[in-house]
Amino acid sequence: MNKNLYAKNVSLIITTYQRSKFINLYLDFLDLTNFGGEVLIGDASSKQSYLDLNQQILNNNYKKFRTTHISIPKVENNISYSMNDCFLACLEKVQTKYVFLTCDDDLVFPETLDKLENILEKFPKYNGASGDICWVGNDTVSIHGQSRSISSNDPIKRLNDYIKRPFHSMFTLVRKDVLTNFVPNEFREIKFNHFAADYSWILSIIINGPIKKINLPAVFRQWHGDQLNKQKPFINYKEFIKKEYYLNDRKLFINHLIKLVNLKSFNSSNEKNIEDFFEKYENFRLNPREENIIDKISKQLLYRINKIFDLKIKEHDIKERLFGYKSFSFMKKVLLYNTTAKSIEVLQNKHRVLS
Repeated sequence: MNKNLYAKNVSLIITTYQRSKFINLYLDFLDLTNFGGEVLIGDASSKQSYLDLNQQILNNNYKKFRTTHISIPKVENNISYSMNDCFLACLEKVQTKYVFLTCDDDLVFPETLDKLENILEKFPKYNGASGDICWVGNDTVSIHGQSRSISSNDPIKRLNDYIKRPFHSMFTLVRKDVLTNFVPNEFREIKFNHFAADYSWILSIIINGPIKKINLPAVFRQWHGDQLNKQKPFINYKEFIKKEYYLNDRKLFINHLIKLVNLKSFNSSNEKNIEDFFEKYENFRLNPREENIIDKISKQLLYRINKIFDLKIKEHDIKERLFGYKSFSFMKKVLLYNTTAKSIEVLQNKHRVLS
């Protein structure tokens, strides 16, 4: 096999539903950027759409990586349940040591993925490794909500460290066994979609072990008109707490977290510790944009500067210049981002997937 291929011992698990253009773009991107592992696609589309896409994949005949395309037709009118079904079916077929979960519009960058794989190879103490999460399109490169290192060996301490500055930990390369219980066994009994799926994915990865973060672009998320957050198919947390099923869902979700923690560290106080953590987690979900005192002061200062000098400086732009992908102090990182983003934009035009 080509020595220049990246992340040869990594499986990318991609979920998709009726979006063949995104899968074709994704596979072209992996081919262009020399991914050398395996790709498992959990496809919840109709049978005909699955067959059409499967033929397109066969025709493209990708040789650098192995591709398995699995039909897992959507059963209920529920995206979260379907995504869980896709992830679980794909996990059964994984043949590598390491796994990265992703959706069809979140492109994982193989060169950085290779570095994350090397971290897990060299340092057994880490169960996961992650990099920067970037955006392509809409003239946006967000440094907010980035993943970070979570070092403690105790699962409760990891959760309490995580909640100080939460991030989407699904975008983490993990050892295969980390995902053994990453969805609740009874997820179809949980009515709140986020408890049934993504919140469980996020917290299970934190519970399972320490994470190492590196400062390189790892995931390129695409701005486009068909994004799930634009469709808003799910109720938000403030609506959820008013529902008659809130208490039952809350109980099921907390019990799932307790089971995960008990697998890592049996302690008589785990139940209380999880209840205490969940109060903080719920407050975060109810107040996701709660600002600390430094943010408040800097925002007031920027407002006064703009007013005095009649400027339109944005806080986001300042952070990008100082710490992000518009900073001259990180020229290599910035160059890597810009080169990759331009390649993605070419593929978006090719597949008519526009930002």
